[in-house]
Amino acid sequence: MKASTGAKTLEYYNESIWKQFLERRSEPEWMIRFRKEALALYQMLPWPTTNDEEWRRTAINPADFNGFALLEEPLSVPKPEPPAEAHWSGRIRFRGCQALEVSLHPELARQGVVFTTLSEAVLQHPELVREHFMTRNVRPAEGKFEALHGAFWTHGVVLYLPPFLEIEAPFLAVFEERGRHTATMPHILVVLDKGARATFLTEVFSAETGPAFRNAVVNVYLNDNADLRFTELQNLNEQTYNIMNGWSEIRRDARFYSLLANLGSRLTKNRFGGGIMGAGASANLHGVYFAHRHQHFDQRTIQYHQAPAATSNVLYKGVVKDKAHTIYQGLIRVFKHAQKTDAYQSNKNLSLNDGARADSIPSLEIETNDVRCTHGATVGKVSDEEIFYLMSRGLSRLEAKKLLVAGFLDEVILQAPEAVQHIVHEWVEQKLETLES
Repeated sequence: MKASTGAKTLEYYNESIWKQFLERRSEPEWMIRFRKEALALYQMLPWPTTNDEEWRRTAINPADFNGFALLEEPLSVPKPEPPAEAHWSGRIRFRGCQALEVSLHPELARQGVVFTTLSEAVLQHPELVREHFMTRNVRPAEGKFEALHGAFWTHGVVLYLPPFLEIEAPFLAVFEERGRHTATMPHILVVLDKGARATFLTEVFSAETGPAFRNAVVNVYLNDNADLRFTELQNLNEQTYNIMNGWSEIRRDARFYSLLANLGSRLTKNRFGGGIMGAGASANLHGVYFAHRHQHFDQRTIQYHQAPAATSNVLYKGVVKDKAHTIYQGLIRVFKHAQKTDAYQSNKNLSLNDGARADSIPSLEIETNDVRCTHGATVGKVSDEEIFYLMSRGLSRLEAKKLLVAGFLDEVILQAPEAVQHIVHEWVEQKLETLES
């Protein structure tokens, strides 16, 4: 496949396949119309190439997306039940596109919380989905993969909290991806009304070996004074192509924290943004990643300040070894009327051998004055002096190296919700087992 045309891919995701896809689903006319318009855009939009700035370091031409078939699975949804474990407010688990579990605490349901699959929300809460589904900054018109997702989204999760409801126990969504040359298009939609507060955890991993294609979208909308802690932990098998486009809209005095942890997949291309839409709002976009062998991770963050007196902070830290290649691209954009913006962007990388490569490309676009916007980027190696110090305390060279790598990532990991930390630590430990002294 040539990345400049995408001709082979266009043969598969066409109108005939789309009609067969719809026959298996019972959706309202407005969603069918949305899909149809997205398909038309998909057929018109070009495939991204290395001539495009955001894709300059990531060539998708080795991937024959024509070889991935949409999963033909039943879309039945299990009857909602209380969570089996008390420390979750609700839990939804997918294997492939099939929901295996949908649970929500009954008291939260009585208080107006919506936590269900996207296919159910389209039928039971159409106004909620219609207002927020791919309507801002991750629209089908934004690009080829966004349009493909809009036309063929396969499954997903919707969380809604009514005004001033604060929930301590987190919500959990688990996505077990299949291999077998399958394609999935999962979608996450989170809407918190005024003053609401919640934690939403997402875990993505491969249940089977074999190539797969995952094209996901995350939409987050926070009304005034809402507060959300959101994580996505990704550990797909190293034959999987993983695309994710995400956006958060943050209103007056709202607070948003996110952690994207990428340790798996053959290729990951993430684009995640925070849109600061109200004075006093704050966004903390964190990321942690560890690439080895021939893995390729390309991650981009966007801090859009469209309101005055707001803050944003990006902290991404990664480790790269063997022949792996990681890219971090960051953009802080301050619009004309967003005075007294305070924005920072930091990307730090640890390279464990000469064959590994880490690129860091921070950037600023400032359209006003009276702001404080800074960025920093580093790529370094494990310090021989630090290794020697730890060895003098009784550790072997390999143990010292592992400890230094783990400690480097902990600056990010230990700021995450406690329910997340042990998962990321376990995944990092698995990669540390491949280190050599």
